[in-house]
Amino acid sequence: MAETKAHGRQRPVSREGARHFRLQRMTAVILIPLTILLVAMVAVLTGEDQQTAATALGHIPVALLMGLLVIAGAAHMRIGMHEIIIDYFRGGLQTLLSLLNWAFFAFIVVASLWALARLSLGL
Repeated sequence: MAETKAHGRQRPVSREGARHFRLQRMTAVILIPLTILLVAMVAVLTGEDQQTAATALGHIPVALLMGLLVIAGAAHMRIGMHEIIIDYFRGGLQTLLSLLNWAFFAFIVVASLWALARLSLGL
């Protein structure tokens, strides 16, 4: 991350802030229809047994859309948490929290995509 010195504190270069702003808005727009799809699926599957829900999520197009939901949602979360970390923490703690933020993002995405792959591909 490129930074500049201002009044003794390090501040991110404005291009990075603009990039994060655009990515945050883009993931928010992507999440709208995907969240509507998720809510519709939950409404349809309410009261059904686990096998029926697993079968519904096991269809490849549904699994791909749910995977996109997980990736977009986790990216949106990571960007938002990064902005909070940048605003409220400095020095080594900021670096540690940023690394933990990335690790949590990676864990959520990998675990969720693995679960969807197991459902849809029968792994």
